[in-house]
Order: sequence, then structure tokens, then C-alpha cells
Amino acid sequence: MRNWYGDGIHFISYPITPTQTSWAVTQSEKQEREETWRPYRPDEMLGQREQLKTLMEGWDPAVLQLVDTSERIIKFGLFDRPELKPAQWFAKRCVLVGDAAHPTSPHLGQGANQALYGACSPPCLVRYTDVFTSEDCFHLSHSMPLLDPDSPDYADSLAKLGATLAETIFRPYAEMRQPRTAVLVKGARAQGATRVAAGLEACEKRNVAIRGGYEDASVIAAKFDGLLQEPFLSM
Repeated sequence: MRNWYGDGIHFISYPITPTQTSWAVTQSEKQEREETWRPYRPDEMLGQREQLKTLMEGWDPAVLQLVDTSERIIKFGLFDRPELKPAQWFAKRCVLVGDAAHPTSPHLGQGANQALYGACSPPCLVRYTDVFTSEDCFHLSHSMPLLDPDSPDYADSLAKLGATLAETIFRPYAEMRQPRTAVLVKGARAQGATRVAAGLEACEKRNVAIRGGYEDASVIAAKFDGLLQEPFLSM
């Protein structure tokens, strides 16, 4: 994975197959804009590539080559959403998982991880080609009793559901998950804001912090341990 940083703009790339690379450009916007979030059509690709190359004129030739050889480009917006309390994650027989409960920006790569496996400050635009998957589903499925009618424990398992799924299953699940997802959402938001720092002083401060973050191997290991600690490393 490689990152390039500019004044109010960030570029990231990483391989997804032996012959394909995923990349994304994030840029701050001063105001929200209505957009049609969709992949660009083949007849639009040339113009979009040229626009991006103009935006990043003078950057590393590797960045410009990635843009110029792109097969697919999608443009969409990133917006903050208010945090939901655990009690807002469920109602009666319905429960929210993933972005429905805790929408996050992609800057920590934890969106799908927090949903299946499982925001920037001012509105931002991102041209994104990422493939992200699940803590929510893992914990929710493991909180449900096994209901096998042929099992001798069927009656006991059924009784564990109680009178309402909301109180016996969904509330404990939401109260257990919400603190962790809240930390990751806030972390992604902060990471996004740092990446698109604008102005000489803010960019210099960002660059110093980024360099410092790679000087201590134990700090790097702790960061990834925090991201990847649940629930699979124990399995």
C-alpha cells in the first residue's frame, strides 16, 4: 500500500490481484454538492482521466500512470452522519448492522469489516475504486441460540429468545458493538481529515506526524492489533 499527500488532497493505491491495482483520490470540498454516484461511462473516462492528471500535475509519475491506465473510475461523496445510540440500532424484530447502524468513511478500511466481518469533516469528494468484510454479523449470529427442532436442547434454546428478540438478543448485541464501532468511525473521520490537510503549516504538521508514526514498530503493530483484534484472531 502506498500513500501520496498533497495540499488538500490524498492518493492511495494497493494491489488487489497480481495484475490489478485499486486506487483512490480524496479531496476536500467546501460545500455539499448534488452528484450522481456511479461509475463513469467509457465515453467519459478520457475526460475524467485528464481532469485528474491536471489536478495532480507534478506528482509522482506512478500516480499519473495509475490514473492514465485506469479501467474503471467511480466518483462519490463522503458525508458525516450522526452517531446512533445502542437503543437506536434495533426495534422489535429488526436490527441494524453495518453502515445502517454505524456508517463510516473508508479511511481505515474498516467499513465492510465492521458489517459483514464488522465521515470526513467537511463534505469530501472521493474518486474510489476500492474493494473492501464481519464483526457485526459474527457477534449477532453467535448471540443467537441454535434452533434445531431435532435437537434435544431445542426447548431450552427457544426459551433463550424470550418474549422479544429486542431485549434478549438485540440490546446486548448493540450495547456490546456500539463502543467499538464508534471508536473506529471517529478514527476514520480523523484519519480522513488528516490526509486532506490544507495549507502549508497544516501539511507540514501532517507530514511530521506521518513520518513519526512509522518510526516505532511496536506502535504500528499495536495499531493493526486494534483494528484486527475481533473476533477472528482468537479462532
